[in-house]
Amino acid sequence: MKNILLFMTDFYGYNLDIIAEMKKQNCKVKWYQDKVEFSILEVLWSKLFNGYKIKKFNKYFNDIIEKEKENKYDEILIIFGAGFMNADHLHLLKKTFPESKVVYYAWDSVANFSAIKSLLMNADVAYSFDKKDCSRYNAKFLPLFYVERNNDVKKDTKWDVSTIMSFYNKKSSSLLKIINLLPENMRKFFFLRIRSKEYYLFMKIFHRNNFRKFKDYFTLKSLNRSECLSVIRNSVAVIDCPIPNQNGLTMRTFEALAMNTKIITSNVNICEYDFYSSNNIFVVAANADNIPPSFFSNPFDKSFEISDRYSLKHFVEVLIQK
Repeated sequence: MKNILLFMTDFYGYNLDIIAEMKKQNCKVKWYQDKVEFSILEVLWSKLFNGYKIKKFNKYFNDIIEKEKENKYDEILIIFGAGFMNADHLHLLKKTFPESKVVYYAWDSVANFSAIKSLLMNADVAYSFDKKDCSRYNAKFLPLFYVERNNDVKKDTKWDVSTIMSFYNKKSSSLLKIINLLPENMRKFFFLRIRSKEYYLFMKIFHRNNFRKFKDYFTLKSLNRSECLSVIRNSVAVIDCPIPNQNGLTMRTFEALAMNTKIITSNVNICEYDFYSSNNIFVVAANADNIPPSFFSNPFDKSFEISDRYSLKHFVEVLIQK
């Protein structure tokens, strides 16, 4: 049995899926968050004292090291981590657990989180979902994954097009372009989650034009994973708008294709993957002037369905060096 120390955020329960799959693959797993939470007062305090956030994380991290230092781990796996972690944290892990292999996986890009670079370059084994980062920093390419799949050829759909995403203003231009290209009379479900009341007010005050265009879709609520998958399963197509500079494919891409749901995306890199089919995936190019109604009416082309190599099982097999 392989003993693994895992650092990962509790993002939409994917940490639980990964841990469950590791256990299926004969691993014992000890999990810790790769971040710390801050109260409103602490956020204000950090504005006055620059290093407060990292100081709090370092105390959290050092407490874990002290707690775990007598334990033996075959592998220390860090998934993302770049909100607070850097090469210094990896060096401390290597010093404390000299017999453990430190494995790092980036599900974001260096262009968006500069700390990813030092983590990729200082892990014993490093993987990234971003092909460009892999070539630049000598990491191995590993795409994200799907957890569930649906092999039904025919689907009863409620919506022609849907989107469920965390909204940031920098997504506005690509999302607006896609919305403007949609055929008329589409059955739509748009769920744009605003992360806080403060960000809602920020949009309303400083980005009034975009606020007016999207306000009917904004919500402070969250959908759980089951609800998200239900929307995807009941949609003909799903809109995917990664943030600028993100070259890797989002989790939403794999979830949708595994449900035989089509994708409309602003990420041109999807054309490089073996499951790309213009029948299933519409890439919004700069010169696109419409998305043809036939994209929605033609059935999903199962000859290009997503393979098991994009499954959670395969993802875990690679990371635990099975």
